[in-house]
Amino acid sequence: MRTFLLASVALGGLFSAAAYAAPPVVGPASQASLASEASTARAAETSAQTAASSASTAAASAQTAANSASTAVTALQPNPTTVTAAGTTQATALAITTPLTVVTSAPSGTGVILSATLVQQRVLDRDPANPVLVYPPTGGTIEGQAVNLPVQIASGSDSLCTNRGANTWNCGN
Repeated sequence: MRTFLLASVALGGLFSAAAYAAPPVVGPASQASLASEASTARAAETSAQTAASSASTAAASAQTAANSASTAVTALQPNPTTVTAAGTTQATALAITTPLTVVTSAPSGTGVILSATLVQQRVLDRDPANPVLVYPPTGGTIEGQAVNLPVQIASGSDSLCTNRGANTWNCGN
């Protein structure tokens, strides 16, 4: 960088000086280099904007897919019935009569009994600590067990119970 000393005459014959920095001299080779750097910087900025836009689009697509999946499940599933499991035997267990039942509380050893009039029932155990017992309708069997014995659904799990005929039930995920 070149520095020039500028002098000016002030009133009364006094001189003052100021430093002035001149811009660098840019030749054709330097101009090409600067143009290349500017082009690279613009390309990097465009690339960064494209990446940000793509990330935003991907996030929006993921949310849309999640919303669609949730809507599809809701459309296929009826409104759930929320219950507290009761009773420690098939005779005293809480009878459930809807296709989708959410057990929000299952005191230790308590359960629900499936409806003889429905072909399928899904039972969700949302008790944070205890499993829920699922009994077949009176005289029925689940998973080849002895008549009237329950299956256990672990806390936080669910089971789809299907009547295979003759009051014989399968319960699985």
